[in-house]
Amino acid sequence: MDPDYVVVGSGLAGLSFAALAAKSGRRVLVLEAHDKPGGYAHTFDVGRHRFNAQLHYVWNCGEGRTVDDFLGKLGLREAIEFVELDPSGYDHMRIPGYALDVPGDFEELARRLAALFPAHAEGCSGFVEELARTDAELEAIPSSLGDVHRVFGSRGYLRLVKWRNATLKDVFEHHRLPIEAQALLALQWPDFLLPPGRLSFFAWVKLFAGYARGA
Repeated sequence: MDPDYVVVGSGLAGLSFAALAAKSGRRVLVLEAHDKPGGYAHTFDVGRHRFNAQLHYVWNCGEGRTVDDFLGKLGLREAIEFVELDPSGYDHMRIPGYALDVPGDFEELARRLAALFPAHAEGCSGFVEELARTDAELEAIPSSLGDVHRVFGSRGYLRLVKWRNATLKDVFEHHRLPIEAQALLALQWPDFLLPPGRLSFFAWVKLFAGYARGA
């Protein structure tokens, strides 16, 4: 075989590229050191139990979103089934004295935070609104690099300009969230290996909102 492409590693990225290239008629050779393909997405059996290597949430599986689009190009849209995370509480945040089941709906999230921290209800609502609006602006960034310059010249991207250098901690403090609320909302920080004071607000928004959209 004289391949057009050699892909080293059969993780999700390698397999995705290889599948698209093969679908377009190219000859592709995939090399993998492990005895199973799939990287973090592969499963393995020990006795009667099946384990997943690492994969837990997959974002953007809904109709018309990235994963759905990709599978459509490969003709696999109907062959792969995704199970949606529980929209009433897909993540369970716990610290001593407080419990927050994070819902997929931002308005419900604001209500739950207000119920937990009634003296800071206004700040909690303001923060969640900041989260939702920032997510909408990030989602609206043009996919074409030639159009990205419009982002910072448009009034439609006010939060991208305002928070472009902000950490998650900066936005917490702007809305005067109590430290307990900050701790609950920041419990996904190990995904980044950065504490809120060093974590980009935009990076956190994409993670948090991506889960909320129904991973």
